[in-house]
Amino acid sequence: MSAISVRGVTQAYGQVRALDDVSLEVADREFLTLLGPSGCGKTTLLRVIAGFIRPTAGSVALDGRDVTVVPPHRRPVNMVFQRATLFPHLDVAGNVAFGLTMGDDRLPRAAVAERVAEALALVRLEGYERRRAHELSGGQMQRVALARALAKRPRVLLLDEPLSALDLKIRLEMEVELRRVHRETGAAFVYVTHDQREALALSDRIAVFEQGR
Repeated sequence: MSAISVRGVTQAYGQVRALDDVSLEVADREFLTLLGPSGCGKTTLLRVIAGFIRPTAGSVALDGRDVTVVPPHRRPVNMVFQRATLFPHLDVAGNVAFGLTMGDDRLPRAAVAERVAEALALVRLEGYERRRAHELSGGQMQRVALARALAKRPRVLLLDEPLSALDLKIRLEMEVELRRVHRETGAAFVYVTHDQREALALSDRIAVFEQGR
């Protein structure tokens, strides 16, 4: 069974089709990259999978269950954005714990602490629990954002150009770390980039996008 199944998805804004009858499958534990220029529909598809956009037509299934109209917080999906967007009033541990302490599925305090420690170990930030966002480098902030997304143990992790704001040396280091984290978590990763080198370095498979197709 595919982790993600996108079937005939169209997203129209007036006469403009951001997505034009897109179908694709993402296998369990696969690292799939959506590659293409700005404005070709990559991020729109990511947001459809996440549930932030309800498509004009077509369907999205996760683990064989149709989630086309299911809200984002009810999907086993999490997302890492281009910029880390950490909460400045919380330390690193508080940022990673945030999603575990909200909603109907919030965890007890001991379980939250265990998940936070596990997620920070995954991104190799043990010992950074009490640091604030302004005390971190750009690469460390993105690691915290990744840990926050992984702490809820999503079946699918969506990554929207998460390395594009980093300098080249840190980007190359983070690519190695992303591949390691992908192997260790067993989640399916869907990654958006316009950088062909990055796509080839990271991916099990690449879907090339042009003009919404």
